[in-house]
Amino acid sequence: MTLRHLAISNIKGNWHRYLAYFLSCTFTVHVFYLFISFVLHPAVAEGYILGGAAEGVRSGMMAAEVVILIFSFVFIWYSTSAFLRSRKKEFGLLTLLGMTKRQQRALVWLEYTAISTLSVAVGLASGILFSKLFFMAMSVLLAVPNPIYFFIPPLAVQGTVVVFLALFAALSVVAIFHLRQSSVRELLVAKRQAKPLPRWRPGLFFIGVLLMGCGYGMAWVTDLHSLLQNMFPILGLVIVGTYLLVSQGGVAVCQWLEKRGGVYFRGTNMISLNRLTFRLRENSRVIFSSAILIAVVCTALGTFNTVLQSARSMAYSDNAFAVMSRVNMPIEDLLATNAAGDAASVALERRCGEKVDWCSFEGLSGRLQLDEWGMEIVAVAERDYLAARKIAPHLPTIELAPGRAAYFIVSDQTLDTNLQGALSLRSTQLEFEQITVFKQALLNYRTALVVTDADYELLAAESELDDRHQYFCFELRNWEKVADAASIVSDALPDCRWAVSRVEMYAAVRSIGALTMFIGVFVSFLFFVASGSLLYFKLFTEIDVDRQQYATLRDVGITRRETMCIVNRELGVLFFLPVAIGALHMSFAMKTLSNLLQSFKVAPASAMVAGIYAVLQLGYFLLARSAYLQQLEVSTSS
Repeated sequence: MTLRHLAISNIKGNWHRYLAYFLSCTFTVHVFYLFISFVLHPAVAEGYILGGAAEGVRSGMMAAEVVILIFSFVFIWYSTSAFLRSRKKEFGLLTLLGMTKRQQRALVWLEYTAISTLSVAVGLASGILFSKLFFMAMSVLLAVPNPIYFFIPPLAVQGTVVVFLALFAALSVVAIFHLRQSSVRELLVAKRQAKPLPRWRPGLFFIGVLLMGCGYGMAWVTDLHSLLQNMFPILGLVIVGTYLLVSQGGVAVCQWLEKRGGVYFRGTNMISLNRLTFRLRENSRVIFSSAILIAVVCTALGTFNTVLQSARSMAYSDNAFAVMSRVNMPIEDLLATNAAGDAASVALERRCGEKVDWCSFEGLSGRLQLDEWGMEIVAVAERDYLAARKIAPHLPTIELAPGRAAYFIVSDQTLDTNLQGALSLRSTQLEFEQITVFKQALLNYRTALVVTDADYELLAAESELDDRHQYFCFELRNWEKVADAASIVSDALPDCRWAVSRVEMYAAVRSIGALTMFIGVFVSFLFFVASGSLLYFKLFTEIDVDRQQYATLRDVGITRRETMCIVNRELGVLFFLPVAIGALHMSFAMKTLSNLLQSFKVAPASAMVAGIYAVLQLGYFLLARSAYLQQLEVSTSS
């Protein structure tokens, strides 16, 4: 038998071990090609996508490519190491039968060359096959006027092939090097070596608790201004704390249960606890890695979903009205004002097919001087604000009195709820002992100060014509569907200086948010595959030893039902403990997001993401358990 025939036989005989490796590699190649083909697509490269935002889109996709590439290296390295560990005994027997180290290295090289080449070919073919669907989805998400046409960038094909073949080759060399360092005895007794009983180190445990507490505490109070300086310390504290808690906490729990005789000797608990205890070292690493991956996936998806769902709220926050415009000169004649507003509303009604509410009011340009800084601002009379609230009831209720004003601003700058300051216009200056701050735009994208009618008249008496502006505000129910609302109003109003629409900001946030969500889902699914694969390799790396142990248990009287109970407990810990830890990490991460977004609700999006992931994990658990039981030759029936 030649080495080529032996390699083919090994692949056939170990198909269940190679299957997850092959499918994961294929999916990685598939996703990598889709992303790079989009980045290199002429429509994106030439700025066809979102105009000026094309560079941002390409940057986001390239960042995702880097993440995928790093993941690919780590995952393939881990899977290669796990697969070789599962076959150490096989290589030891081959050595005893006369196979040289050189022949073994050639055998491993042939096997991985076959699998990697097939993975690249299948992944690339499926990527090309589904690229049209991918481009159509991106066209919808980015709201481009014309669908992105089908195109196969030659550089994307070449780059995918070169990158992954080089990656597979490099990791195969590393695997061969590790195989070369192992002696025959190490290979033969690798699975039979007694594993040391793990010891509980209280110091490390309490250090882990302290680190986790500090990380969670920082996440709880982190806001926009402290995000950059707290981000990496929080990640470091949580990651190190998680590893210490998982590794030492598992030992503490197992030892505590062993001391409780009523629990330890009940049913098959003794066998389950002993298996978990002696495998804590390996299990803790898998649980830790899976928990971190799950936390990253759930947090990313929760964040993307929250931002996407909050696009409408953000649009209302930055734009009090569906459309607002300003004319160059104030319209002194009330009849002329009404005629201009009616003409614009009729034009909008003709476009959207629904009733349009509108109002008009005057504003005065002045300067607001606060304690340490000042800014140009528009003063609006309280009566006009109340009229505006009739068509925009989402605006907050205000109560003004002499010496008081309401400050409307949309800014990332944190301001106190109540300020003191002075409003100046020409030679007139009004002192305000209380200025209530509202993080809500009144004049779409512009700051405004609402004052009492009496204060407004004092300012207006000293104003000149260029200080005064006429604003027209329009509101409609289905404003999201009228993308050209601003241009319609601008054409209908005489001497219109500018017009802004709520839908413009909403569409931009939705398109970018949808793209981010799309990228996040792809990368998160890749991480989900990684998390599942860690567990898969953990199970099937030691399947031969497990099969012998369970056969021995059946020989001493353990029934198949009891065997299934033991398996369910062991797999339940491996699959669902990381989910619990990851969900805990996500909850504090989303609290940080809530601090950043303030008025937006993050709990619903977080709960939905966590629920979806738990369901997916349950499905994967059932599939893995079924495959594991089949390998153990244990029937699911009693």
